[in-house]
Amino acid sequence: MLDFDRVRSGQSVDPSTETMLMEAIAAARAGDRVRARSLLTRLLRADSSVVDYWIWLSSVVESRREKVYCLESALKLDPTNRGVLRGLVVLGARAPQEGELAAAPRISRRQIPTASSVRSSAGRRLRINWRWAVTGVGLVGSMVAVGWLAFSIFARPRALSQAPTLAPVSLTPSSASPVPSPTASPLPASIRALRTPIPPELAGTPLVFFVPQTPTPTPLWGYIPHPQYEAYGAGVAALQRGDLEDAVGFFDQVLALAGDLPDAHYLRAEALRMRVAADPNSSLTSPLLGDALAGYDRAILLDPAFAPAYVGRGRAILLRTFRTKPIEDLKSEDLPQDFARAIEADPLFAPAYVEQADFYRQVALWKTMEEALQVGVDLGLREPIIYIRLSEAQINRGKYDLALQNAIEGSAADPTSLDGYLMLGRSLVRLELWQEALAPLLTYVAYSGDDHRGWSDLGRAQLGAGQTEAAGESLGRALEINPRYSPAYLARGWLMLELGDFEAGLQSFGEARRYGSETFELFLAIGTGYYDLGRNQQALEAARQALTLANLEEDRELHDLMFSRGYALRALVSEEVPDLVDYAVQNWQWVLELQFPDPAIRDMAVQHLLELTGELPTRAPSLTPAASPTYTPTVTLALTSTPSPSLSPSPLAPASLTPSPTVTPTATPGIATATRTPTRTPTPTRTLTPTRTPTPSRTPTAGSPGPGTPTATITPTATRTPTPSSPIS
Repeated sequence: MLDFDRVRSGQSVDPSTETMLMEAIAAARAGDRVRARSLLTRLLRADSSVVDYWIWLSSVVESRREKVYCLESALKLDPTNRGVLRGLVVLGARAPQEGELAAAPRISRRQIPTASSVRSSAGRRLRINWRWAVTGVGLVGSMVAVGWLAFSIFARPRALSQAPTLAPVSLTPSSASPVPSPTASPLPASIRALRTPIPPELAGTPLVFFVPQTPTPTPLWGYIPHPQYEAYGAGVAALQRGDLEDAVGFFDQVLALAGDLPDAHYLRAEALRMRVAADPNSSLTSPLLGDALAGYDRAILLDPAFAPAYVGRGRAILLRTFRTKPIEDLKSEDLPQDFARAIEADPLFAPAYVEQADFYRQVALWKTMEEALQVGVDLGLREPIIYIRLSEAQINRGKYDLALQNAIEGSAADPTSLDGYLMLGRSLVRLELWQEALAPLLTYVAYSGDDHRGWSDLGRAQLGAGQTEAAGESLGRALEINPRYSPAYLARGWLMLELGDFEAGLQSFGEARRYGSETFELFLAIGTGYYDLGRNQQALEAARQALTLANLEEDRELHDLMFSRGYALRALVSEEVPDLVDYAVQNWQWVLELQFPDPAIRDMAVQHLLELTGELPTRAPSLTPAASPTYTPTVTLALTSTPSPSLSPSPLAPASLTPSPTVTPTATPGIATATRTPTRTPTPTRTLTPTRTPTPSRTPTAGSPGPGTPTATITPTATRTPTPSSPIS
């Protein structure tokens, strides 16, 4: 029992013991395992009947055997502690019992909302209404489960701080995380993912203790039991706990008795390779690396179909490559062919796909990475890491809907994977589902506080959710970690526009351009900043560059959404110049001719055309997008696509729909329809409506029917103060 429980029950508590426990917990959460172990050991010598001491000690000891011993000791003192039971199951020390799992807190099915809708246009993939799939109902249920588990294990932890690392489930030589297919769960992945977010104040607790379901222990790849050789089992145990030198010695004993075991050669080589990898100062000509490569070669000669040996040899070759070549000099031909050979030998060997994907990440070959992982998924691979890596590739290719599907699948199947939380949050941010992105990103930065990507995306989500102060802190943290991270500067620029500091916003956009690539979103942001300052000529030029990049987008829906935002910016700027009012009318009309415009901008185009011409527009989209339940007609000038440059604007052929001045959305969330249901709910943002209703003074002397910028002389107007709220990507 806990010390404060003893006080309630009238038992005496030594103040020095309470202080020592708090120091031990603080050391564990700060990553100082040596000090935490020392303090907890002293506490246990004084009183070994306190369950908490054993649980905390289990999180700071090194070997699996020690962890099991600590948890078993805790279980003897508290046989009903379900968190301890779950920890033992994760470590493989106990088999999960039906009664244990059935009693875990669950979300009532009546709380589960419908989460699917159909993406329209022929041959389109399924699109899910993620705003409903990631609802607060599921989050509340998960928080209740988390709170219950936290109380049962730690009974109201105090003064919790950030945990720099997770307590490992088990140490394995493979970077893959083989877990059974997630299809075994009766709940859909979108609901299972909602059951896992961890409150930041509980971040000091090992993540595995908060998992509603029990992950299967990670096996050791290439391990084949040989009970007749005691040294073999000892070598495997030493390899798993990280005693690499001992592992080599044990496998030497095995090979002296049975030199024809390919798995023994492979596991010995793995121990050698891991010794080299653990020492960044080791020489690449070290006999250890050469010995490892020889071991992999021997295993392959003995069994040419032994896939783990190919992967091990490929890792060793990559280890040498990464230490001799800068990342920026790597090319696709630097990827060893051994991973392809492993897949040929065993098409369902997940580590081979993961190693290929990790290399493609290094060289930013996102298309190749997506295609390679998709092959594995199509063949039947269901490992969570495969889905998570696939999601990352799709995020970088602008396939945000698919990225979210795979992030949810991977994160739900392995709720202890921090990369799963990051990809889930990033895909939600790209879909502008700001509120839904907060929980996974907060969990991620709580455990990975030194990753600038997590802080940057969290800042973007906080700004989109209206939490400007928190957004400023998160973006500042991202830039403190990496002062050259372009997306953080871009988000900070939007924050500055939101706060009315337009010059600072443009300065941040300039830094984003300096350290990153020129994207549609960047030029749209720059154009918005110039518009806010009344520098109309520069705003029109930035809008032209944005549309040039948007024209290269291959996805029809994303293309139209980007074009609608570019046209809207150009129209708003043109309304400020009397000579260009006709050009503004033309741009608003082009918005209505798009098949998949931003719904809010489509409504704004109707409103502005009515004000500028006094007539209802006669041209409208051929398909009416199913709008989200509520939105305010406004311009959401934001997107995170990163295509690149050239333009041949030819607006789509008009349809015959005549919109009314007030557009009332009629979509029913979650119901499949024949029309497109946008996944992005336009965030209420600064309404860039001019304070006057301009009237045409004369026909512009220049202005092409495409995205080109007219050459009429523009007199900059005075700087305007927009109404609150600004879009971000």
